[in-house]
Amino acid sequence: MKKLPRVLIITFLLTALSSCASVPLVLEPEPIISKHFEIYAEKGVSKERIEEILQYCERASSRLDKDFAFTPSNKIKIYVYASRSSMQKGLRDFSGFSYERARYYETHETRIPWIQDYKMHLPPRSDIKAVTGLYAHFIIEELNKEAFNFAAWLGHGLPIYYAFKISAQDNIKAYSDVKCLIQSQKFIELRKLSSISNWRSASKKNMGFIFSESFVASEYFIRRYGVERAVDVLKLVSSSKPLDKVFKETLGASVKDFEEEMKTSIKEKDILLGRVLKNSLVEQFSSTELNADYWEPFNTWGSVGRETGSGLVLSTRENEKNYGGIRSGFFLVGDFDIQVSFALERWTKKYASFYLNVTNGGLHCEEFSTVAIRRQAGYLTSNDYYGSWVSIRGDSDDYSIKTKDMKGGFRIKRNKGTISTYFKRDG
Repeated sequence: MKKLPRVLIITFLLTALSSCASVPLVLEPEPIISKHFEIYAEKGVSKERIEEILQYCERASSRLDKDFAFTPSNKIKIYVYASRSSMQKGLRDFSGFSYERARYYETHETRIPWIQDYKMHLPPRSDIKAVTGLYAHFIIEELNKEAFNFAAWLGHGLPIYYAFKISAQDNIKAYSDVKCLIQSQKFIELRKLSSISNWRSASKKNMGFIFSESFVASEYFIRRYGVERAVDVLKLVSSSKPLDKVFKETLGASVKDFEEEMKTSIKEKDILLGRVLKNSLVEQFSSTELNADYWEPFNTWGSVGRETGSGLVLSTRENEKNYGGIRSGFFLVGDFDIQVSFALERWTKKYASFYLNVTNGGLHCEEFSTVAIRRQAGYLTSNDYYGSWVSIRGDSDDYSIKTKDMKGGFRIKRNKGTISTYFKRDG
């Protein structure tokens, strides 16, 4: 058989890929239009979900437009998707993203693209915090695009501040981080965090600290000077007018003066780093509700936890990639030993994962860690497996073993600083 020239084979493959990629995304025939927004939903997204997104957007707009004295020049088009793969296609169809750039937002499940050209793209499970953060970022960019480059901690910290504010939540982790950094003399100067170039050169391990500092500094700025002065600062900063100069002209103080004042207030304030569990806890999950004094659900969009009187029940939706579980609402100090038994009633062959997360805490930042144990199906392997994961400020260790056991036990133990995880087979 005569072989085709290689160039023809390559051309055929590229044509096939291009043809597959050009299939348009199907939207609901009529958008929902409000005073500030036009919502376009992928066909199949429920009416309740669309109305929920509209409420989120109007709440964010009502609060932030007033605080920033901002009036959008056009309605914002919002695209609501049923999956991240659909969002990837929508980013290409409606905002002209390249395949590689759009693919990034499909594979990175915690990332959402900023609002550009008055277009917002929302993946499944976007909540009021996500919408508010995006809208705050949009307003700041409209006021002065250079603010993110030369007042980076304020430009990126304010969207986080408003995201927590509108959801009536406290960002305890951020204050925990900052207080630890001050105690260990590792606080990153705000002067350095003013330039986005220093963010780009930071290690992955330090990025969490950078966002925590930015949030705390922004919240302190609002309490100290008010949002009106924050808007003044954001409007004035530029490559030719650095943040320190704007601070002195607008506030009569340098960035360093502001930083020292903020650090002093944090030292003097009794910040709750989290509840510390010092005594033994035997949890049978015997009530009808999760004990909020000790546990809290996480990723509840994928997993629902409830107590039945004889144990904790976790369930997922069959048609999605789901993970979720419970995590401790307290820090564990010193040695500990946690043992949990589990039983899988109905187990999916698709991706699903159930977690127990605990937080190990200490007096210094380096001692904080998250420990997770999980029973998982699919995703990394076609087989079921048990896994454990330990993360200490960005450095993590992952371990897994294959198993088809429907019953068994988990164990997390810390002894003299060493964390070990165990899986016990039933019988």
